[in-house]
Amino acid sequence: YTAAPIASDILSWLFDRDKAMARLEPLEREWGGDIDTRMATQWRSFQAAQQAPVLSVPATPADVEGATTNVVDSAVANQIEPDPAVAQS
Repeated sequence: YTAAPIASDILSWLFDRDKAMARLEPLEREWGGDIDTRMATQWRSFQAAQQAPVLSVPATPADVEGATTNVVDSAVANQIEPDPAVAQS
């Protein structure tokens, strides 16, 4: 019932990309633009909801790894030493 339109779109994309794109473009306009435009809009909405400063690009995996390391290093540095009197008993 719903597989036929999907199969038609897949076959159109495989064998006639111009026709597939011609069918996709009107739908994308209804959805709010192409995928890049929609993703940029969603990203700006997310940032506004988080009350974070607007960045031009999301953090890279390297930025995230560095932040995680800093948090772990900070937690290790701030550990409370055990009480020696308790440790000896």
